[in-house]
Amino acid sequence: MRKNVLIAGASLGWGHLQAARNIEKAISHIDPTWCIESIDVLDFLPRGVGLISQNAWRLASCYLDNIYSRLYRKSVNHTRAGAISQRLARSTAIRIANELARPPDIYIATHSFAASIGFHLKELVKCRLCVVATDFVLHQMHFSPHVDLYYVPPAYECKLSLGDVNRYEARILDTGIPIDNDFAVEKDSCELRKRFGLSQGLATVLVSFGGSGLRAESHIQLFSYLLSLNLPLQFLVLAGRNARFAKAMRRLYGCGNRYGNLIKIYDFVEPVSDFYAVADIFIGKAGGLSISEALAVGLPIIIIDLLPGQEESNLRMLVSNGLGSYVSTTSELEQRFESLLNKITTFGGKKHLHEFARPLSSQTIATSITGLAV
Repeated sequence: MRKNVLIAGASLGWGHLQAARNIEKAISHIDPTWCIESIDVLDFLPRGVGLISQNAWRLASCYLDNIYSRLYRKSVNHTRAGAISQRLARSTAIRIANELARPPDIYIATHSFAASIGFHLKELVKCRLCVVATDFVLHQMHFSPHVDLYYVPPAYECKLSLGDVNRYEARILDTGIPIDNDFAVEKDSCELRKRFGLSQGLATVLVSFGGSGLRAESHIQLFSYLLSLNLPLQFLVLAGRNARFAKAMRRLYGCGNRYGNLIKIYDFVEPVSDFYAVADIFIGKAGGLSISEALAVGLPIIIIDLLPGQEESNLRMLVSNGLGSYVSTTSELEQRFESLLNKITTFGGKKHLHEFARPLSSQTIATSITGLAV
């Protein structure tokens, strides 16, 4: 019998939706007969509420760090905030159930609010329920006795008491955050350099602020500083969906400019695995998917920005496990680049995968999920 799968993310950060797509792709590869649908749960909120939520999140996370950080902590820990969220989650679950042509056999959530919806949807349609972490933190909005399996990254931070964690331990699988299966494919970096028009003699720095490119424009002048150091660097810049950032970068550093051969700027692209495979260093924002993608190919990671909330936990995981560094001043950045360039020269650019790398994360999750139907 053909299985119906509903994968639910939320457009409060690009990574949640991209993770859903990666899982969908991996399941389809294992069994093309499965009927899979991916949704943005904000589309099922009352008219206008989803758009307001999305814009409020973008405004607060980009420009009101302290306020957003406090709201985030309250929303995931405060009893009253949790009660309000659950009422909204239940009404959204009812709407989803009523609009589905066929109820799902398995519901997969890649965002905490989507998980809360899943708790109620399981009661309504009797489906299996899976929760997939897309950051290195899980909090009480992710957890419920209704969940069949949790798929988590290594060294994740858990905002639950030890007793509560032990209660769910048997259902928690260390799979990693779901990235594209293509990250597990070995690639020829020399051929990729030729394809991208990169110099074989310079270290390649991949710059990314995630699929949305949030806050990227605040770092435009950073490139002038790095170029002024005369270090043997060239840059691949993924602007994501931040058209303002891409336009400004092309105006200052694009083709026809004296830096045109050293800085190559791309709008939103999929997939991105070739960019990571050809790079020697990653620099950007502390998004869960971006970090997981960099770890999957063994890139040194430099974080220069982060959104309040989940990305604070992502950064703590990186730094505490020696996987990357946070740099807040130009002098620190210069020192970090010089150190990494020395290592690249010493080891000939050879990349070493850390024990926390999970290049097969989506395939592992998909294999587990398809096993639920047996």
